[in-house]
Amino acid sequence: MPKLVFIRPSDTDPGISRQLLGRCDADLNEEGRRQAEVLANDLAGWDFSFLAASPLKRAIATAMPLGFSQDVSIHPVAGFQAIDMGEWEKKSPEEIRQNDAARFERWLTDPGFPAPGGESIRQVYARAYPELANIVNHARDGETIGLTMQEAVCRAMCCAALDLPLEAANRFHLDNGAYCVFERMFPGGPYRMTLWNRLATLTAEDREFLAFEDEELSGV
Repeated sequence: MPKLVFIRPSDTDPGISRQLLGRCDADLNEEGRRQAEVLANDLAGWDFSFLAASPLKRAIATAMPLGFSQDVSIHPVAGFQAIDMGEWEKKSPEEIRQNDAARFERWLTDPGFPAPGGESIRQVYARAYPELANIVNHARDGETIGLTMQEAVCRAMCCAALDLPLEAANRFHLDNGAYCVFERMFPGGPYRMTLWNRLATLTAEDREFLAFEDEELSGV
C-alpha cells in the first residue's frame, strides 16, 4: 500500500506568517523558496510516484522543487483547497482570542463549528477525504505519494489516516515547510505515523551554496 507524505507549504511574507491565511493566495517569500529547495533535497532519496497539492500558490510553489527533482508533475486538487477562515482570515490567533475568544475556542474544540463566515474542520474533511481516498485507491503497493496542503487540511487528513476523531485535529501542529509520513502497518491494515513534523533545515553549507548560486544567477 502507498506511503503518504503530507507537506505543509513553506514560509510566506513575514508580515502575514503569524496570521490565519485561509484562502489568501500568498506566495512564498525568499526563505520559503529556500525551504522548498531544502525539502526537495531532504526527500531526494525517496521515489515519489504522484504529487498532489492544494491549488493555492504557496502549496504549488512548495511542491515544485520536489516535483522537478523527482521528474513528477504536480496535480492541483480542488478538494485540498485551504480552509475558509471567513471573518478571521489574515488575523492572528492572538487578535482573534482578544476579540472573539468564545467562538474561537469552540472552533478549536468542536470540528462541526465553522469559523464565522467560513468553514469547520468537518467541512474540510468532507471535501478533502474523498480526494485522498481516490488517490490512495489508484496507487500501487510500495508507491510514495506526496500531498502539499495547508495545515488545517493536513491535520484533518492526519485524523483520517490514523482513524482518529476529528476532535483531535487541532491537537496536531505542523511547521511551515515541514512534512509527516504515514505507512501501512501491514497490507490492507491501518496506517501509522512513522515521522512527524520533519523540518529540513538549511545548514551553513546550504546557505553558502545558495548565496553563491543567487550571485551567479544575478549576472545572467
